[in-house]
Formats: sequence, C-alpha cells, structure tokens
Amino acid sequence: CGTLQLNHNEREYQRWLKLQARQLPPEFLQLLNRDAASARAGLPLPCGGSFFPDGGWLNPRSLCQALLEYPGIQLRQHQEAITLKRSTSGWLLFDAQQNLLTTASLVVIANGRDATRFTQTAPLPLEPVRGQSSRVTASPESRQLQVTLGHEGYFTPAIQGLHVFGASFERGQAHPQWQPHIDTRNVRQLQRYLPELAATLPAVQAGHTAIRMSTPDRFPCVGPLPDWQAFARDYALLRHGRHHQTFAPARYQPDLYLAAGFGSRGLTTSALCAELLACLINNEPLPLEKGLYYRLHPARFVIRQLQQGTLPR
Repeated sequence: CGTLQLNHNEREYQRWLKLQARQLPPEFLQLLNRDAASARAGLPLPCGGSFFPDGGWLNPRSLCQALLEYPGIQLRQHQEAITLKRSTSGWLLFDAQQNLLTTASLVVIANGRDATRFTQTAPLPLEPVRGQSSRVTASPESRQLQVTLGHEGYFTPAIQGLHVFGASFERGQAHPQWQPHIDTRNVRQLQRYLPELAATLPAVQAGHTAIRMSTPDRFPCVGPLPDWQAFARDYALLRHGRHHQTFAPARYQPDLYLAAGFGSRGLTTSALCAELLACLINNEPLPLEKGLYYRLHPARFVIRQLQQGTLPR
C-alpha cells in the first residue's frame, strides 16, 4: 500500500529537503507537498511528506507463520532452553530440569527478550523496551486511507475494519500487561499530528503490548559471540589508548552467533541481518559494507568498555 512519512516537525522537514536534493528515483521515494500527499493518502493531511511506494505494514504473526513453512525449519513447541553448554561434539541445550533438549553443531541465539539469559550472552547490554499499540474501529472517513502514515508514531489503513496505531516506547519496562493510560497517550499523539483524522474515530477498542529488546546505541547485535575472558585479557591495553598496537586475533565462542536487540525495527532489519549471519557462517562476501557490520558486531560494547576502562573485573 505504500508508506507516507509526514513532515510533522522541523526535523522531518529538513530531512525531506535533504532527500529532495539527492534526486532519488520515484519508484523508491516520492517527495510530496500537502496536496499531493493528501491525494495519495486518500484523505486530507496537515502537511506533505516522503512517500515510499514499496513501504507498508506487516502482520507479524502472519509473517512468522509463513516463514515457518520454509523447507528445513523444524518448530519445537512447549520447550524452553535454559542452559547452553559446549561439548566436544558441539552445543548441548538443556531445560530447567537439565533434560537435554537437543544438540547442534552451530547455534544462533535469536530469542528476543530472553537473549541474555545464557551465560554466553550475559555481558551484553540489552535493555527491555515496552511497546503498546492501539486498535480502533474504522470510521467512514478513515476507511478512505490508502497508505500507512508515519509521524512520531504510525497509523495503518483499515484491516478487517480496524486501524492499528501507536506505539509507545518505554525504556526499561519489561511488564507485558495492557495499560489503558498508554492507549490514551497513543490517542493524544494521533490527535496532535492527525487531528482531522482522529476526530472521525470512535473510542479505542483494544490494545496490544509486547517487549522489544534494544541496545544503548540503537543498533542490533548481529554476529559471532566473543570469548569474553579472552577479549578482556587480550585487549586490556586498549584502556591506555594503544589503538594502533598489534593485538592478538579476536577469539570467539566456537560456532555460536547472535541476532538480537532489534528494538522496534525487527521486521525491517532482521532479514538483512539473517543474510549477514549466513554469509559470516559460510565465509561468503558480506551483504553490507564492513563499517556497518562493525556497528552491528556483538563485541563493540566490550571494546568500548576496555577503551574507557569501565569493564567490570
């Protein structure tokens, strides 16, 4: 259906001007004034914006169900891996009663909010971020919406007679309970940025909450997991500023990888990050530039701690 990011404040307007100067192809991005944006959206808007023709909104559950149908994937339900141990033959996964669940030659830890529950991932600075979206019955006016709208939040076209909008971003909050005052906050945000649309809608019907995991620098953690003790030992001199000294090659936990900390952008970035992992595992050329890979690397936080002399002893 396409996504229209509104120029709802000065920051977004300046971003719009910079994009305009790049003269990007219209099949990727179209920069619209208020009248053109309103025509594209199908209803009156308070400002123009950046229209992404290939953008849209996904139902996460439907997407995950479709991905699980891919050949070679085996779904094991009602099993909870608590402990991960290395043996001579590979990795062993155990439940809370120390029953062996499975063995594997290679493991990718990609379990969202529980990513740091293993001793191998405990040093990572992942942080829970609670999010709550709201659902409202479509009005005759709002049913005319043809695109997903973005401002400080988002508002979707009617899907089975309902709009979804929000969402909150509550750092450090890990409780998944629905809270009515967050729905009220979402409504007020909608009234601020899309007042004419908000005025046509009935009361919020329901809400949905979930816990995202984020990182201090907002980039996900994707790549091999460091051997934490080896890093602390081999790179201890970084705290003295010896960045150009010759150091030992980085050591990692064998055949153990991570994909976590996606925040609220998981559906957008996880596919590319999965391809990055596949290329790392198979020793193939990376799908992105090396500098960006380093921004995603799970070792970046321990390196910063070593440089700053803040690594716990």
